Amino acid sequence: QSPVLPNVVSDISIVGNLAYVADSYSGLQIIDVSDPANPTWLGAYDTPGASGVSVMGNLAYVADGWVGLQIIDVSNPTNPTLRGAYYTPGFDYDISVVGSLAYVADGGSGLQIIDVSNPANPVLRGSYDTSGTAHGVTVAGNLAYVADGESGLQIIDVSNPVNPTLRGAYDTLGETWGVSVVGSLA
Repeated sequence: QSPVLPNVVSDISIVGNLAYVADSYSGLQIIDVSDPANPTWLGAYDTPGASGVSVMGNLAYVADGWVGLQIIDVSNPTNPTLRGAYYTPGFDYDISVVGSLAYVADGGSGLQIIDVSNPANPVLRGSYDTSGTAHGVTVAGNLAYVADGESGLQIIDVSNPVNPTLRGAYDTLGETWGVSVVGSLA
């Protein structure tokens, strides 16, 4: 029987046969999806408000609402443990991790760029206060694409993470909540 998650699923990151699920007030849920007809719940780490998740290696980076960034060791998926955290000024909706940097869509505080090279001690590297409410983020090359609510799509140059700069914007018809980039299309 398929697992029933207790709250609202906001985001999913698939790595190999594991699905890492941001499950709102129930935090991070880890599900084995090697048999798609019979997914199996493996473990969880209860966070206050998981909205987004990105997995790199044995670490799950969780955008955790008002609590900020949570870094969870998932090397043992049946017993995930907290490795570190970073409190951001806004509401963490989404996260994209590239190399040693975590790019966080931080609601009214825009884009936060956090150095996670030492998971036990994350450090803010830079930020860009977008004109709207940053709900989603994805990074491709030196550009961060931010789904910025009522301000549409914001494209931010992050080649210098200490001083990100706006490269362009597109005002969508409604509110943008998520963004994905494939080649030259967002």
